[in-house]
Amino acid sequence: MNPRHLVVGATGQVGSHLRAALTGSGASVVGTGHSTHSDVRLDLADTRGVSDVLNQVQPDTVWLAGAYTHVDGCEVDPEASHRVNVAGPTAVAAWVRDHGARLVFFSSDYVFDGAAGPYTEDADPHPLSVYGRDKLAIEVLLASELPDRALVVRTTWVYGRAARGQGFIERLTQALAAGRSVRLPNDQWGNPTSAANLADATQRLWAAGAVGVWHVAGPDYITRADWGRQVAAHFHGDPSLIEGVPTAMLAQPAARPLAGGLLATRTATFLVTPLWDAATGLAHLGPFPA
Repeated sequence: MNPRHLVVGATGQVGSHLRAALTGSGASVVGTGHSTHSDVRLDLADTRGVSDVLNQVQPDTVWLAGAYTHVDGCEVDPEASHRVNVAGPTAVAAWVRDHGARLVFFSSDYVFDGAAGPYTEDADPHPLSVYGRDKLAIEVLLASELPDRALVVRTTWVYGRAARGQGFIERLTQALAAGRSVRLPNDQWGNPTSAANLADATQRLWAAGAVGVWHVAGPDYITRADWGRQVAAHFHGDPSLIEGVPTAMLAQPAARPLAGGLLATRTATFLVTPLWDAATGLAHLGPFPA
């Protein structure tokens, strides 16, 4: 029997690529989101609505790609973050537990403090922000409640063609095309990770029955400012418009892990196909983003 998949957050950057990868494999997929482009409208903050959708779809696997990812927004309004990033996923986990399904949850390198990255899967988490603490709370819950049926995929600096053109690459290239300078941190380190490659790698881990925490991130370890310059050069922008500045100068509400990022050695060794470096990932995006 063909398994039934529910992708929560299917209109987002990760979820849209994940849905495409699952559909391409011939799977039966239902996607949720806030827009009319989804099969089912769902707000993760509405826990009763979460249960209703799960009961309606009866998935064999839930792919929890939806989240409140605005890190500074989470810091300013921790209750909103908790509703979407903790209460909603907790409701999903309870349904999965009670119905014998499987769960794939996407987490972040923000569960670490950035004192000694990049991090392996067994490094001790120490989040600095509300967003990071909420992600870690679900990791802990899944380790306790679904140790044999939950796959936790930590990732970082995800890029790709985003819905509504609001992804990092779209915003950066639009600013550069208009001749505007862009300030990016020169002291934050991480791994640019292609959303398409992330979706494919996660699907392969799921198909192999992987559970527990796995890191899926690109192999390049660079600063955000240098990543911005690489994007600019690839799309024929002016890299000199990228101004590298200390994170402290940006006065962001949420603290960022500076030496953050992830080591995905375990995943890279496990997969037959390699994880994409930044140049490969950019090449797969095609022409200048619309």
